[in-house]
Formats: sequence, structure tokens, C-alpha cells
Amino acid sequence: MLTALEKLRQGTYDPASGQIRWWTYYDRAIMAAATLEHTYFAVPKGQGGKTLADTNMPNAALMPQGHNFEIHAIEAFYVADGAKTQAEYQNVIDMMRDTYLQFEIEALANQLQLPIQVLFGNPMPQVVTGAAAGDQVTSRAQYKGMWELPVPIVLAAETSWRITMTHTVAVNASLADDELMISLVGALVSMGG
Repeated sequence: MLTALEKLRQGTYDPASGQIRWWTYYDRAIMAAATLEHTYFAVPKGQGGKTLADTNMPNAALMPQGHNFEIHAIEAFYVADGAKTQAEYQNVIDMMRDTYLQFEIEALANQLQLPIQVLFGNPMPQVVTGAAAGDQVTSRAQYKGMWELPVPIVLAAETSWRITMTHTVAVNASLADDELMISLVGALVSMGG
């Protein structure tokens, strides 16, 4: 006799067993000057002013009953609130160099801890200078990075967890209102029909 999970592995949906699908949970933090930490997935959709544009988590850092989530990758998106000057681009680079992501599950040891500069990889902001003294060059910064996990992180049903982004140096005022979004990508299993 096949278990519910074994039946799901034969197809993505079984009315009696549930559904397995490729999924992403995401959450957005708005940067604030002098901030040292941002916590992700702590406020669910529909609370604290969070809309579907901000997060799709139904519960505050808690997997819903009857679900488990096998995370295969973590994505990060940085979107500037407006155009950046050369000096402000340097502030973005400095922030990425001085910030790390930490993923914790309940009372377990850290599941992941890495500098976000590693998460974003090589497509970092480029310093742009004018052709002549006094030229002003501005551009709006938008970056995406992805870290594929060599070993998936599995969040079981009703497991609490948290992701924090810690800045070892306070966020520069020129980055206020910029967005830093985290997305967890993997297989979501919903049990039951």
C-alpha cells in the first residue's frame, strides 16, 4: 500500500492525498536608515499592512498544518526606490558587503548563514562615472541573486522558523525606502483532499 506522499510522487495531485507543486514563499522588507536587522516572514499577508505584493505567507513564519516545504533555493531581489548616484551605488555595494542572511528553524542550529554578497553573486552594482568632470550619472538599481542549496531545507507542518538579514553596519540614509525581498523556492506538499 502506498503512503500519501508516495502517491503524490507519482503525480502532482491526488484528490484523496493532496497536492505537490513547485512553489515560492516571498517577503519584502523596506530598508530604513540606521537599521541593523530586518526579519522576514514574521508578518503574514493581510496583517500589519502587508499585501500580496509584500508577502504570500499565510501564517507568521509557521508552516500551515498539513503542509511541508522542501526549499531548494533562496532568491534575493534588491530594488532601489529611485535613481542612484555614484556615491549611492557605493553605499549599495557596502551594504551588501556588510550584511548577512541567517535562516533558523525553531531551536535548531542555523540552517544557513551567508553574506548576501555571496547570495547576489557577480552581478553587483557597477560604479558609473561621467566622461568629464562634473558629469552626473544616475541609474536605478535592481538586482537579483539566487543561492541553490546543496542540501534542501525542509520545513515540516507547524514548524516555526525565521530569516533575518543583519547589517553589521547601519543602513545608509541614501538606501532608505529601497526594497530587499527574499524568496524561498521549492516543493510544497499539501496533504489531504
